[in-house]
Amino acid sequence: MRDGLAGARMVHFATHGILDDAPLLACVVLAEGDTLDVWELLGLPLDADLVVFSTCDSAGTPVTPGDEVVGLAWLTLAAGARAVVASLWKVAELSTALLMRAFYGALRDGGPPHEALAAAQLHVKGLTRATAAPEIAALRAAAVAAGRADPGEPADVPADFAHPFHWAGFVLISA
Repeated sequence: MRDGLAGARMVHFATHGILDDAPLLACVVLAEGDTLDVWELLGLPLDADLVVFSTCDSAGTPVTPGDEVVGLAWLTLAAGARAVVASLWKVAELSTALLMRAFYGALRDGGPPHEALAAAQLHVKGLTRATAAPEIAALRAAAVAAGRADPGEPADVPADFAHPFHWAGFVLISA
């Protein structure tokens, strides 16, 4: 995985983020339980236009005196990425999947990352259980097409996604 970062224009991590009181020990969990630690980012050959952390708490760290700006997002910029999308808090899996689907759709339509994120956030903010149903079905179908087991119908679909918890957690940070 780490070798695959060299030359990638866009990198997406859809995984779990783990914060630590020692900011340089924060990490994302990779396949088969491997981790990518914050301190490793500085040594990686990262020249991406955009890195997306579709994970919880990836835009910061617990407040530790002197280390407030150290974290996955900031060290990804220091490692060479030009922009990072990351989350400010623990995010819900379904809301995040819907947000990322809309975000990448807006990027495919030619919008720059900051506009694509804003459009995705407005899209998710306006969803209801009924209007989200076709998108949830598409996400399920994509999981099956990728060889994963059908995740089934989500049990926790809210009546609507208007609460900022569902759409406001992700930010774009650029160098």
